[in-house]
Amino acid sequence: LPTKPVRGQVVFVKPNSESKTISHTLQDAGYLTPLAPEITDRSFHCIGATYHAKPVHENQCALDTNTLLKEAGNKHPAFSTLTENDVLGIRIGYRLSTPDKLPLIGPLVDPEKMKLLYGKALRDGRVRDLPALNPEYGEWIFLGMSSRGITFSSYGAEILASLMCGEALPVE
Repeated sequence: LPTKPVRGQVVFVKPNSESKTISHTLQDAGYLTPLAPEITDRSFHCIGATYHAKPVHENQCALDTNTLLKEAGNKHPAFSTLTENDVLGIRIGYRLSTPDKLPLIGPLVDPEKMKLLYGKALRDGRVRDLPALNPEYGEWIFLGMSSRGITFSSYGAEILASLMCGEALPVE
């Protein structure tokens, strides 16, 4: 399938007196959260997230941490003085992405037949009018949500359930 891993990183930072007053998540090419409830012995803000679809630099973790701290300072004055000393932790994860950033939803098909009939389309997403493939019985996929998992998951699950039950799709 035409998918690739995309690296993402978030940082968890110490709160300060001004940042404790933030009441909602701030978004703009990334995000920063209000104070997270204490789950351990510390409260923190989460700042994220980076997005790297290509191979990363050997010091990518440090580069991303610095980028995220700088971007947070640009988003809200409470974070303008953040340094690496304010970082409580980081998390790196990988998202599965497709060339058009839309998830793949539907029945699983024979991979050899798909390569034979769809090979060019899988390499170059501009191919149209492809023949239908017969699905493998009882096997379904819903993947490639990339950084939009929360957005796509409920709607995609409804689409997948409709496909599996042979019902009308909840989309045009």
